[in-house]
Amino acid sequence: MNIEDIYTNYALNDGKIISLQLDYKLKKLIVTLQVRRLLAKDKFEPCTIELEFLNVNEVNYFEDFPTNGGYTDITFLKLEDSIFYLSLDPNGNSGLPNAEDNLVIKGEMLTLIDESAVRHSIK
Repeated sequence: MNIEDIYTNYALNDGKIISLQLDYKLKKLIVTLQVRRLLAKDKFEPCTIELEFLNVNEVNYFEDFPTNGGYTDITFLKLEDSIFYLSLDPNGNSGLPNAEDNLVIKGEMLTLIDESAVRHSIK
């Protein structure tokens, strides 16, 4: 599975952050998100997914909790240096990383875990 497959199967915008789990020793961060899964054309159902980042090399997180975990837009892609980049509070709507992005996670490996506990390695 690749990032395009995630976008094909899930609507990630307008979601909610359920939890963040950071393990410094393992350099692992798991973000649990409430999103929508595509069932058929224009038909979605709510679901929960986990994005597990390994070999995390950056976390940029400033939160004053005004939205109860809700977010509207994201920037989510694999950078040219093969680093996965996620911002759940991007600056602007370009879909590209920005120095002013917030809630940023960067890691070398990524796994998506769906509600049925199936693990999908992202390439």
